Amino acid sequence: MELAIVLAACFSGVKVDELKSNCPIIAELPFSSQYKFMATVHEPFASIDGSGQIDEYTVYVKGAPDVLAELCSHQAKAGMLDQIEPFDKSYWTSQVASLSSGGLRVLALCRASVSKSKINPCVNLSPEFVNEQGQAWLTMIGLCGIIDPPRPECIEAISEAHMAGVRVAMITGDHKDTALAIGRMLNLVNEYFPEAITGPELEVMSEEEVNEAVMRHNIFARASPQNKIHIVKALQARGHVCAMTGGKFLNIYYLCVCVCVCYSLFIGLSYYLPNN
Repeated sequence: MELAIVLAACFSGVKVDELKSNCPIIAELPFSSQYKFMATVHEPFASIDGSGQIDEYTVYVKGAPDVLAELCSHQAKAGMLDQIEPFDKSYWTSQVASLSSGGLRVLALCRASVSKSKINPCVNLSPEFVNEQGQAWLTMIGLCGIIDPPRPECIEAISEAHMAGVRVAMITGDHKDTALAIGRMLNLVNEYFPEAITGPELEVMSEEEVNEAVMRHNIFARASPQNKIHIVKALQARGHVCAMTGGKFLNIYYLCVCVCVCYSLFIGLSYYLPNN
């Protein structure tokens, strides 16, 4: 995704190498699916940040819009850094929903300033640096939508699995609307499995409710690694034989796909076997 953002910046006329030279990274927080964002701290650049920031660094944060929205106090009016206004959460929520419903993976792009005394150069930051500033402190600059549609061979593979009587479910860390849109492309959403459910929704359910939920949904969104294991265990509790692949399944969209094979499949297969 970083490469896609850099390419978009280049196509927009941004001199990326010049920016890297003028705004070196002082410290950073790598992305994690646990907290769903990353951050970098830079020396301020006068042409972007304005003058008068001698004692401050500029912080850039990108990640899941629903997570970062809770940390925003302001927004850049029309993307202009010198025109800041109070954060309108409902506006950004509607924009994320609109982009996600088209199958786009959406990132929120935010920034802030922080006192140099709070940063230890060349030392990785902790998630608490972003999450625990005591109040909402970020400024929302904009959203970035990226599409990586399923490859035809992936759709064909899932179709063949369905014809063999195998149920295929999708577990992803992406936004619920994005996951549903991709699920429709993969033919994983139908009258029997019309909706998606999220990891946080599963986490507040009882074991019995989770066991029921995994039988009603093929699309599991905003899922953490722990959620994935929980989903598989719930399916096993319902008598299913489960196989899971992780990472890039046929290089589509950074998904994790869980293939759920019912015991009834084997019973059904025996019906077609010749009686020798």
